[in-house]
Amino acid sequence: MEGKSPFSSRSGFVVESAADGKRAIDWYAARGYRQIKLYNSIKPEWVKPLTAHAHAQGLVVTGHVPAFMRAEEAVRAGYDELTHINQLMLNFVVRPGDDTRTLLRFERVGDDGQQLDLKGAKAQAFLRLLRERRTAVDLTLATFEGYYTQTQGQVSPALAAVAEHLPSAWRRGLKVADVDLEGKKLAAYRGAWRRMLELTLALHRAGVPLLAGTDFVEGVGLHREIELYVEAGIPAPEALRIATWNGARSLRATADAGSIAAGKRADLVLIEGDPSVRIADLRRASMVWKAGVAYEPAAIYEAMGYKPFVPAAKVESPATSK
Repeated sequence: MEGKSPFSSRSGFVVESAADGKRAIDWYAARGYRQIKLYNSIKPEWVKPLTAHAHAQGLVVTGHVPAFMRAEEAVRAGYDELTHINQLMLNFVVRPGDDTRTLLRFERVGDDGQQLDLKGAKAQAFLRLLRERRTAVDLTLATFEGYYTQTQGQVSPALAAVAEHLPSAWRRGLKVADVDLEGKKLAAYRGAWRRMLELTLALHRAGVPLLAGTDFVEGVGLHREIELYVEAGIPAPEALRIATWNGARSLRATADAGSIAAGKRADLVLIEGDPSVRIADLRRASMVWKAGVAYEPAAIYEAMGYKPFVPAAKVESPATSK
């Protein structure tokens, strides 16, 4: 859900008042949606009434932090979840008057993010607030890795490990960075990226529920997202829990998802390796079951123009195996 402005995203309802927003929430609730995402142009004074209305309808509220509002204010106004690591970083570096409906929501973090003192009183108070409110954080680190670290001519670090598996037309563009980084700007942005990884680990150690976002490349992006949690210092088994149980818990779906148990949906992945030891093995999926239906990742990758990571698993029926 977005507020009407010259910067409005157009991927859902665009509302002009809190009353409009409540009607949009009613529309989603009536159709079985579980979560509402608020966006940049929602007015700060609308957040509290909108989250209260969504909660009354049984919906979880997540989203960007609206412009001219800080993350801690959004949490106090009712957010159940915050999306994107840059939105958390802005809580500490945004300046009065900054319009974060623009690219400033990325640039301010790159320019000033390395100055964040995670041991300081402000950062520690924010971590306590998130923990006490049980506010989840959907980091989407992989989305930002290249933006804050890649130089022109360098292969995108978020896709470097899978570059040889991507379609050839796509590979040619992997050395084109989203931002021209060099000199002092490169040092500042890479410093900000290191702070983002440090904040990721600090959130985890503080007991803040983390989620594995999918706001990146289909088929390979989630693997990199989880891998970055391990690079940040989170043990691989805990990173896997973030990607499974935490997501189901955040959406209040643990009754039928999030773990392997009798009576739950048969959503399973067969890995040729052990991602609890080597997280990169997540890319080596040889079979996937979704609601009990089997799919071969190798065949799906080939249909998308990817080179498969491992062959499909051979499945034998009991009669065949005798």
